[in-house]
Amino acid sequence: MKKDDELDAAEVILELNPSHAIVRKLAGATSSNPELAGLLANQILDNALLSAGLLDDPQAMIGRMHSIMEKALG
Repeated sequence: MKKDDELDAAEVILELNPSHAIVRKLAGATSSNPELAGLLANQILDNALLSAGLLDDPQAMIGRMHSIMEKALG
């Protein structure tokens, strides 16, 4: 039995547009640069959560964004 202050986690469904340029390029990056692809996939999810007002830990998103920028700049 749950305590009154425990809430069920919200079910989140992320829908991606498979024809979007970012999604297509991300699919290609999974084999050519899997580390960057993973960072980008998590960033896409956090962007969606942030837009919906559901992001719990914005600090993790900032750290990931720094890693993405470092990789993009070589």
